Amino acid sequence: SATGILKFEGIFDFEQHIVLVTERLDTDLLNFILSNTNPKARLNEDMTRFLAFQLVAAIRYLHFKNIA
Repeated sequence: SATGILKFEGIFDFEQHIVLVTERLDTDLLNFILSNTNPKARLNEDMTRFLAFQLVAAIRYLHFKNIA
């Protein structure tokens, strides 16, 4: 895959949820957030802003491609 792009594997459409299945990565967002054992040093404002931007950009891309 290109840098920053996940391979899309499939979709499950449930009554109240949609699950997108992608290729497996070495980690996930929750593990990344929890990886620092010092709660005061976990995610600073800049990193939080960066991650939020990445999530919004991914959703925007999916909408642009008529996927979501």
